[in-house]
Amino acid sequence: MSNVKHVAFFDVDRALVTCRILTSFLDCGPVADEREPYRQLAGRTITEVAAAGEAWFERKLGTRHLFHRPLLRAFDRHRNMGHLTVLMSSAFSACLDPIAEYVGADVVLGSVPEVSGDVYTGRLLRFRDGIGKAEATRELLANTGIPRSRAYAYGNHSSDLEMMSTVDNPVVVGSDPVLAEMVRFHSWRWVRGIEDMAGVMQTRP
Repeated sequence: MSNVKHVAFFDVDRALVTCRILTSFLDCGPVADEREPYRQLAGRTITEVAAAGEAWFERKLGTRHLFHRPLLRAFDRHRNMGHLTVLMSSAFSACLDPIAEYVGADVVLGSVPEVSGDVYTGRLLRFRDGIGKAEATRELLANTGIPRSRAYAYGNHSSDLEMMSTVDNPVVVGSDPVLAEMVRFHSWRWVRGIEDMAGVMQTRP
């Protein structure tokens, strides 16, 4: 990692993939507080949940609509250029690791549920929300020594604004009105989002 000179951060939920990962994995529908679904993990073992995450990923992959194609292409470009690739999400390792392995991501920065022994408690040690993503981005840049001028960040929601503002190469995904203002007035780059691409999402061929 010491020889890497560029880094690309990718928001995953409704950006690199077409669903909200945690609520899809736990099959709990829309929630007002994204921390709430983690309570469902209480009493389940790490091994059990990891297996469920793998099974969930395989099911979603089989639909051929899991990945958002424009962002998957962008991810591949960065990876092929030797850039450090980082996945960012409020979801956690059980459902993020299969995605990271499939696309070849170098780093996964997600939420961290509390574990007692090998059992989830249903509580969170770290929640990777918008502020958490920004803090993680700054920390990784500091630890790697990669300057913000060589850092890219892809986000689709106003909650990603702080994270995207920590780099010199932010890319807006889709039509969030707050981020659209950054495209219009600050010349941030833009790629089509899921809502702009109905019917054309697919997995890597």
